[in-house]
Amino acid sequence: MLKISAEQLDLLSVEEEEGYRARLVAFLGKEFPRATRALGAPEVVSLVARQVARARHHGLTSERQLAQFAVLALMFGEGFEERFAWAEAALSRDETRTPAERLEDLTHVAERQLRDATHRD
Repeated sequence: MLKISAEQLDLLSVEEEEGYRARLVAFLGKEFPRATRALGAPEVVSLVARQVARARHHGLTSERQLAQFAVLALMFGEGFEERFAWAEAALSRDETRTPAERLEDLTHVAERQLRDATHRD
């Protein structure tokens, strides 16, 4: 029987996290080339690390959820979920909504904010 030590599991977990972050950096670069070029590669790497941590603080765990949160941070700026009342309200914790439902609410309200901003001009 194969036995894996706690240290080996920790190393695998770290490598998995680093791999995910690298994929997210590449995704943002592909989908948002102007924004990521403007920030520069080292800052995009840092942004991804910070936003993954912030997303997890809000109970988000899947790679897709973490990516959605990072995209919103890229679009609205870091700390958007605390600076904008609409984002804070969408992410507010209550017993009736799961983290996935809060993220879905946040995504819908963010889309509405973008739509409203483009129609004002």
